[in-house]
Amino acid sequence: MIKEGKQLPEVKFHVMGKRPDGSKYEPHEVGSSEVFRGKKGILVGIPGAFTPICSSSHLPAFIDAAEDLKEKKHYDFIACTGVNDAYVMEAWKETLHGDGKVTMLADEEGKFAESIGALDDFHDKALGMRSKRYAMIVDDGVVRYVGCEKDDFGKPTSSSLEAVMNAA
Repeated sequence: MIKEGKQLPEVKFHVMGKRPDGSKYEPHEVGSSEVFRGKKGILVGIPGAFTPICSSSHLPAFIDAAEDLKEKKHYDFIACTGVNDAYVMEAWKETLHGDGKVTMLADEEGKFAESIGALDDFHDKALGMRSKRYAMIVDDGVVRYVGCEKDDFGKPTSSSLEAVMNAA
């Protein structure tokens, strides 16, 4: 797993939204440097959208605290990435009432997860290759804190909102 003090690699994500030219609402590419450059925030990595722990406690905690994180901790963004496509990530964000609170970064081929050492084999859970569960504080593209779970399907500890808040 990527270490604190390291620069995030340049990888392309897909995000839902209007294209940069203002055309239709659909997935479009955005580079990691574009997402993280000159900003401080939280990146949450998940094994899968709509999976039990991801949906019940992990990402919802960050969504519920989004305003406080931005106002009191001065974070510019909260982003979530998973090895899912942009349509699934967007639908999940809507289900979790995350509009305006979290940016969904689809890593459908797992290239970002692999580049930071977070790609793992979840075939035994019927999920295929997925991202480990983690949360990190990123400042101008540099990892300042990373908490990666040993048990991706247990209660979040080092990747929990509380752990991130204590690390800030």
